[in-house]
Amino acid sequence: RGFELTEELAAELGRLLCLPVVDALERSEAAGQTRTAGGYRERAHLLAKTLVLKKAHAALLEQASAALVLDDVVTYGATFEASAKTLREAYPHLRVYGAALAYTETPQRRAAAERERERVAE
Repeated sequence: RGFELTEELAAELGRLLCLPVVDALERSEAAGQTRTAGGYRERAHLLAKTLVLKKAHAALLEQASAALVLDDVVTYGATFEASAKTLREAYPHLRVYGAALAYTETPQRRAAAERERERVAE
């Protein structure tokens, strides 16, 4: 693409909300591509082993009460889960939320969305 979509989304959201943006997580140099991994379990296992916390912004995260993890596309949710786990291990007080621009639809997600729509309509 020539640019990092997630970083640009985070920067713009930070500007709009007047909140600091922290690029706190990275994959270790030894990490392979998770896109080629099979399903959720394989991706989650790979990410848990390879996701590391950058130390540059530790002071800001120590003072924060919550963090929002942004992603461009959610396929299985493994990145969100690994990110939250890594952040909570380092900062147990931190509430971690996730947001994505898009997600890959699955039959389970469609069924859950339809159930939610029915509840709202009642």
